[in-house]
This record gives sequence, structure tokens and C-alpha cells, in this order.
Amino acid sequence: MAKMTKLQETVLEELGAIAEGRSESAQDQMVGRFLKCEDWQRASQVVQRGLSAEERNRQPAFLSPPPGWLPPLT
Repeated sequence: MAKMTKLQETVLEELGAIAEGRSESAQDQMVGRFLKCEDWQRASQVVQRGLSAEERNRQPAFLSPPPGWLPPLT
């Protein structure tokens, strides 16, 4: 295995931090993308409303299975 230079090590460390969400620049980029994307904003609103409605009802919300779905065997 070839010896890595200091620059290569630094780049790999930063890539690892970005992949794990530990990099401040990666977090800023994610927030920036969220603020620019109306679809992501609408999706988060749908999820938030669903969670709020479920909390208000205090009853679990069951979804109907898709057509042709077979129940699990027990």
C-alpha cells in the first residue's frame, strides 16, 4: 500500500466527516438545500402534520395494505 501524503489524509478525513454529517460545511449545505427545495419543505410539513394529528388522536393510525398484499403468516 502506498504511503499517503498529508494532503491526502486531510482530504480523506474531511470526506469522512462530511459523510457522517460531522462537518459544519456539510450541515450548512444540507440546510441551504432544504431552504431552496420546496418539495422537501412540503414533505416535512406533511410529516409534521401527520405526527401532530396522531398525537391529538392518541390512537394509532393504521394504513390499509396495498391491493394484492398478503397478510404475514404466523
